[in-house]
Amino acid sequence: MKTLFLALAVVASATHADAPAPASPMDRLMAALPGTWHTVGQTFDTQFTKAGAQNYTTLRDCWRDKDSVKCVFVVNGSLQLYDIFSYDTQDGLYHETQVTPQGKQPEFHISVKDPVWTYDQDIASRDGGVIHYRIVRTYRSPLSVDYSYAFSTDGKQWTEIAKGTESKNP
Repeated sequence: MKTLFLALAVVASATHADAPAPASPMDRLMAALPGTWHTVGQTFDTQFTKAGAQNYTTLRDCWRDKDSVKCVFVVNGSLQLYDIFSYDTQDGLYHETQVTPQGKQPEFHISVKDPVWTYDQDIASRDGGVIHYRIVRTYRSPLSVDYSYAFSTDGKQWTEIAKGTESKNP
C-alpha cells in the first residue's frame, strides 16, 4: 500500500479553470501531465499510513498512443510506475491503469469538474471487503495543485490520509 500510495501521489491530470480547455480529453492530459513536479505535503497516522512529511520531485514523461496517454513516473530518480490513461466518452470518465514494481493496480475512474479532478479506486481488502480510495486534486493554475487523499470502508465516512501541494517547474 505504501508504494501504491507514493505512486498515486505523483498522479496529476488537469488544467486550470480559467485556461481555455484543450481540444480533446487526451489533449487535456498532455497539457497537464508531462514535466517536473515538486510535491510537499504530509501523511496522517491511519491504519494504512504513518504520519510524516512528503517532499519529493517527480519527472513525468508522457506521450500519446492512439486513444490513450502513457506516462512513466520517476520519483527522486527512481522509476515508480507506468500509467495508461484512456477516456470513455459515453460515461465521461477517464480510466487510469497503473503498473508499479508490484504489478498492475486496480483501475482508477477519474471525474472532472474543473478545477477539481476526483480519482476513485476500489481495492480488495485482505478480509474480502473493499476499501474505497479517493484522491481529490484541485488545480489553482496549470503549475499548481492542492491534493487530498482519503479512504473509506463504507463509501460514506472518509478518513484523510494525506494532503499537500504540487508545483510544476515552468
